[in-house]
Amino acid sequence: MPDTSLQQPGDGGTGDDNIDSGDLLPCSLDSLMADGIRPNKGDHVEVKVGGTVDHIVNDTAYVAVETANGEPIPDVTEDDEVEQRSLAEKSRALDQQGSPVGGLGY
Repeated sequence: MPDTSLQQPGDGGTGDDNIDSGDLLPCSLDSLMADGIRPNKGDHVEVKVGGTVDHIVNDTAYVAVETANGEPIPDVTEDDEVEQRSLAEKSRALDQQGSPVGGLGY
């Protein structure tokens, strides 16, 4: 009997195990070069993914992605955090300029 505590393939749930067409995988631009040319937005690329089997459900293996084209997956969380902090700081600075919308005081 299969382990029903884990989401089963095809259940249509929103669990972390699902990978859908259109999901994003961060890859180094250099690892995607073809004939020495970096790809542009919208270009089709082929990516070889490497990883470790995390768990198996029936005939489906769930792989923890570790590499793309032989290179480690870039850690984009730091860049995202820096961008979010920058946007928050800009928002606060703009918030302190002038009157609020509608001209009413605080």
